[in-house]
Amino acid sequence: MTTFILKRIAGMAPVLLVILLLTFTMIRVAPGGPFDRDRKLPPAIEKNIRARFNLDLPVWEQFALWMKDVVLHFDLGPSTKYRNRTVNEIIAQTLPVSMTVGGIAFCLASLSGIALGSLAAVRRNTAVDYASMMASMTAICVPVFVLAPICLLIFGLKLGWVPIAGWGSWQNVVLPAILLSLPYMAYVARLMRNSLIEVLQQDFVRTALAKGVSRHRAVVHHAFKLALLPVISFMGPMAAEVLTGGIVVEKIFNLPGMGPFFVSAVFDRDAFVVAGITLVFSVMLLFFNLVVDVVYHYLDPRIRIHT
Repeated sequence: MTTFILKRIAGMAPVLLVILLLTFTMIRVAPGGPFDRDRKLPPAIEKNIRARFNLDLPVWEQFALWMKDVVLHFDLGPSTKYRNRTVNEIIAQTLPVSMTVGGIAFCLASLSGIALGSLAAVRRNTAVDYASMMASMTAICVPVFVLAPICLLIFGLKLGWVPIAGWGSWQNVVLPAILLSLPYMAYVARLMRNSLIEVLQQDFVRTALAKGVSRHRAVVHHAFKLALLPVISFMGPMAAEVLTGGIVVEKIFNLPGMGPFFVSAVFDRDAFVVAGITLVFSVMLLFFNLVVDVVYHYLDPRIRIHT
């Protein structure tokens, strides 16, 4: 297992390199520049500013110098938009916000989705099943950018239960986390339902029931772990996406997370910020995919991890 994990970690390096190269290149060769929105500067000053951010060099050389700082000094570079802040500082200030909202949303989506899907599978073709799946489809079909303003009007302005924007207390987290979790909870519920129904129809479960094992014990002790496998596969990339925060949710609730900075950096051609946030997202995605493979092995010992 240790050898497998070390090999996977080593294999992440070329994947990250390709992702960062493509991201950096695309943002640099895109039309416009990081200083196009500024007022017109004298040529000499503009030349000095471009030299300060290595913009006068070829794209490949800019990327090589940036990667050197990242690898040797863990320095993600300066922001061309926020001149007095580095990318490290921006991520250090915004990542905890996105992680807090995303972490709570991930727990809500995972636990609620698994419980709802299991209940629907056990009560298949009953009112409970139809109601839970209808709720799941509604959560998937109604976009967050439609639901969030409605919830703000009802729970924030009309009832006054939660703040309508900002950051600073646990009340600021409640509504964004719930809204961010809803579509993922729906996907997890549908996956869990279909998977558990399929497992319950397999021979080993029928044999257990024929030997007198109660249906509750057959579900909990025999079928549940196997039914979790496709759900775990989905939860890997879901964790990376949710934990880095929902751009729409952070924008609507005016949360100081990574999402608004990432969108702003793309429009401002702030390549260092875009590449830095992409690096964080990519590392988390690869990490959680590794966690999924390890959890797979422990949930089903029949799955062998080849080292």
